[in-house]
Amino acid sequence: MTVAVIGISYHAFLIKERLNTPQEYKIWVNLIHIIIVFPLFLYIGYKCEDIKRPFLEMLLILAFSALGYHAFNFVRYY
Repeated sequence: MTVAVIGISYHAFLIKERLNTPQEYKIWVNLIHIIIVFPLFLYIGYKCEDIKRPFLEMLLILAFSALGYHAFNFVRYY
């Protein structure tokens, strides 16, 4: 849960800093983390051992989609 709270704070800070700058287009990455990723981390941290399977599967889907996205960009640009 600590990682989620720190992550939400960090991404909220980045959104605040990037508004009205040339890096404003990168805000969507921060919003995805604040709206989807870290609430899932909070729920998993709160429930600990009583987590229902769909939440773990959502975390797995997010992990593989991030891996695919970054692998695609790595192959495309390097």
